[in-house]
Amino acid sequence: MKEGKDWKEFLAPRDEEKINDILKKVARHRGAYSHAEDMRNAQLWCAILELSGAQQSMEERLSEMEGVFETMFQRMRFREDEKRELHRSLETF
Repeated sequence: MKEGKDWKEFLAPRDEEKINDILKKVARHRGAYSHAEDMRNAQLWCAILELSGAQQSMEERLSEMEGVFETMFQRMRFREDEKRELHRSLETF
């Protein structure tokens, strides 16, 4: 194995931090990938698993936020309709 700098040091600082965070999360699966025939490949699949979980979490949060915004817009439309109806009734009065 070559000795020298860690390849991650050649990344932008923020990217290096992101990689290190992902690697910490992947390390939680060490018990699984350490028993794999191809440990490096198994680690990559564990990284994909972690990133997939993060994506799913974000999708759930986004869906929740969309529901909140949709409710807000419905209320705003309802209030606008009420205002229009009030103006019509005042004009006919």
